[in-house]
Amino acid sequence: MLKGLFEYVVGLAKPEIVESNGGTYSDKKLYAIPRKNAVKTTLQMSTLSSLVDYIKGAEEDFTLSSYLIQVVSPTEVRLLSQLDEYGDRDVLATVSAELPDFRFDYYYDSEPFLIGVRSKFQETEDRELVIKFAGSAEKNTLQSYKDDGISQKVTVSSGIASKEEALVPGIVSLKPFSTFTEIEQPEREFVFRMREDSGIKCALFEADGGAWRHEAMWHIQAYLEEQLEDISLGDKTILVIA
Repeated sequence: MLKGLFEYVVGLAKPEIVESNGGTYSDKKLYAIPRKNAVKTTLQMSTLSSLVDYIKGAEEDFTLSSYLIQVVSPTEVRLLSQLDEYGDRDVLATVSAELPDFRFDYYYDSEPFLIGVRSKFQETEDRELVIKFAGSAEKNTLQSYKDDGISQKVTVSSGIASKEEALVPGIVSLKPFSTFTEIEQPEREFVFRMREDSGIKCALFEADGGAWRHEAMWHIQAYLEEQLEDISLGDKTILVIA
């Protein structure tokens, strides 16, 4: 009990601040007091055009001399204030892309795979090729093959009651919806694989090392710079970085 009382009394004393060897030290733990002018809420948006419309139509909200738009990722953009006296920035708005869900590196049954590729990928020549093979391959049609990591042999329907052997394309270039709809979806390389496991299953494995992310972020930056080019906020500036 006496120990607890002693610790309480010691805690009431003001902290002692010491400067030593270029550093500042305290004999007690200090807690930051929230700034009175800190932003209480952050605007949540889902499209780049909504951010542009906000900047165009809410000039009275922009009272500082400069702002920063940071392209955080292909699916997130943030509107930030300039640095304050504490070296911090307020996050004024966050834009998060709403994207359809499609699992890569995962074997789907043929039907959900076909539905996913048709509805969640932009139309390209290779998309139609993937759909053709995934839709035509039949149960028990995978042939024995020497897997060199590039191709597989399957039997595909070529007409009524007729079939032919063909090579499944190994590497395909596709455009899944993976960034904001205002931006051209980046073309990405995938390894296309099929296997028989209680029916035909199909999968797409990412094969570009994530290079598409940088391309998408550059496109987002270019789009925002173009859309904001003619916006006048007086002597205020908005810098877009990716």
